[in-house]
Parts: sequence; C-alpha cells; structure tokens
Amino acid sequence: MEFGKLKEFILVGLSYSKNPSDQVSHIRKFTHTTDNNWKHLTGKSTEHATFLYKVILPHLSNNYHLTDSGHTFIGHSLGGLLGTYMLLIMPTSFNHYVRSSPFIWYDGESTLSVKAIPSPIPHRVFIGVDTLKTHGKSRSLNNMVEGAQIINNKLISEKVVEADSKPLIIPEINYVFHFQRQLFIGSVAILNESTNREIMRPIRRKLY
Repeated sequence: MEFGKLKEFILVGLSYSKNPSDQVSHIRKFTHTTDNNWKHLTGKSTEHATFLYKVILPHLSNNYHLTDSGHTFIGHSLGGLLGTYMLLIMPTSFNHYVRSSPFIWYDGESTLSVKAIPSPIPHRVFIGVDTLKTHGKSRSLNNMVEGAQIINNKLISEKVVEADSKPLIIPEINYVFHFQRQLFIGSVAILNESTNREIMRPIRRKLY
C-alpha cells in the first residue's frame, strides 16, 4: 500500500492522575454521563474535553511550532468514546479524530442519543475496530464490529461523515493489543499528504 509522504507531527500523551490511589481517573474523564452501574466516578468528559481544548492545546501552541489546522484527537476504547462525544458536541476542539474501538455501549449506548452540533470546519475522521474483544480470560459480550457500524451509521445520518464512510475492520486482532496498529494506521491516514481514500475519507459537515 502506498502511503505517500507524511507530515511532521508532535505526539502528545496524557497520563492517568498522578495520585497513586486514582489509577482509574480515565473512567470519569472519558465518560459523558453518570452511570451508577460503574463502581467508579463517571460523567466528567465535558470538563476533560474543555481542559484539552483550553489548556493543553494553547500550551502546545505557545511552546511549539504548530499549525492551526492539524490538531488530531486519538483515543482507544473509552478514549474512543470520548473522541466520539467531542466530535458530536465540540467538533471544533480538534480538526481530526482517530477512534480505536470506541466503547459505545457505555450507559446503555447513550452516545447514540447525543445530537451532533454542526461544524464550520472540515474534519478527517477515522474509526478502526478489531474483531476480537476480550476481557481477561473471558469473551466479551460486546461485538466491536457491530458497535463501530452502529456509531458510524449515526455519524452518517447526522451528516458528520460522508455517506460512503465505513470503519476499518482488522480481523483476528485482540482488543488489548491492537491499539498500536490502529494508532499507526489512523495517524498515517490523517497525516498522509496523498491519503488513500479507502483508509480515510475527507469529512465536511454541512450547516443547516
């Protein structure tokens, strides 16, 4: 497969909370509603997304030579859920979105009821999914491919992505280990100056 020339980029990763007793901070930061079925605090993704947009991005822009049109969000599992939520309600926070196996089953698939806010800027949106999702030694009841197709259909119906967009499905890759591969493929698709349309489809929302 010919990927063409990649643009230069800076990869920034955010850790869990520095508090050793709070190693599940991502659960509250990446979820958009309060779900009492979870034993940990949930429902703080709006605050976290605002922190990314108003604190992290300005800090990077002030300290590095960044363009105004290349900011890309990358998230896996609950991080992919956060990326989906931001794409729907805060679309201009980032220019592009790479979502790996987004966990859309959270809180009874409540993301599907979130109405998309129209965006005036073009996006590139990538969604990749593995066909094997396991938790420990047990098989998960959640079908990752079906979930990716469900959320993709929502994005199509609300004019967030083009009608012929579809998830990239990677067969026989375990959920726990495939993020590195999704990160590479999604980043290549975003940063490629001559992107293969089968991997990445340019996105433009229409304003109504």
